[in-house]
Amino acid sequence: MKTIIVTGASRGIGNYLARRLSENGYHVIGVARSYPVIERFEMMVCDVSNGESVHKAFSALKKNTSVYGLINCAGILYTKPIISISNQEVSEIIDTNLKGTIFCCKNIIRPMIAHGSGRIINFSSIAATSALRGDSIYSASKAGVEVFSRAFAKELSSRSITVNCISPGLIETDMTSRLTEEQRAILIGMQIIQKKADTDDIWGSVKFLLSNDSRMISGQTLNICGV
Repeated sequence: MKTIIVTGASRGIGNYLARRLSENGYHVIGVARSYPVIERFEMMVCDVSNGESVHKAFSALKKNTSVYGLINCAGILYTKPIISISNQEVSEIIDTNLKGTIFCCKNIIRPMIAHGSGRIINFSSIAATSALRGDSIYSASKAGVEVFSRAFAKELSSRSITVNCISPGLIETDMTSRLTEEQRAILIGMQIIQKKADTDDIWGSVKFLLSNDSRMISGQTLNICGV
C-alpha cells in the first residue's frame, strides 16, 4: 500500500484530501499542529514551520519504502495591508507557507529515493500570479513555493520523483471564509473560469498528479479555474 503524507490535514483542503486518499486505498499520514477530532487516517502532530519539529517527525519515515507522495497543504493567510500587518504575522505566513513546504520536501526525499519513485504536490494559490490587495505577503510566500518547486523538480529529475504545484482560485475553506463578498468577486473576476471551484475539482488534479499518467510532468503548476 502506498503511503501519502498530507500537511495541513486537520482542516480545509488538507483534511479533505487526507480523507479522500484514505477512502481510495492509500495509507495516509496527516500532519498538523493539532486535531480537533479523531480521524480515520494516521495522525502526526508537527508544526511544519519549525525545521527541527519536521526533522524529528519525519525521521521515523526515513526507512519506510512505502512512502510515495507528499502533499503540502498547510498554509496561513492574513489579509491586511503592509502598513497594518505585524512582524509576527509576516513571519507566520512565510514560515508556514514557504519554509514549511521546504522543510517537508527536504525531509521526505530519503524514503522516496529508497522507494524508487515519488510524487510531491505543493499547494500554491491564484495569489502567486495575481496581485491581490492586502495579500502581498501571502502572494510572495506562494510565488516562492512555485519557484522552489520548479527548481526542486530539476534536482530530482533523475530520481523518478516529480514535483508539481496546484494553484486553486476561490474555493470555500476555513481560510477563505473570512473574505468579504467584494474580495470574493474580485478573485472570481481574475479567473478564466469565473465561478467558484470545489474540493472535487482539487481531487481530480491530485489523482492525476499521483498517477503514472503524470510521470513525465514535473516543475509545473496546475491552475484550478485558470489565471
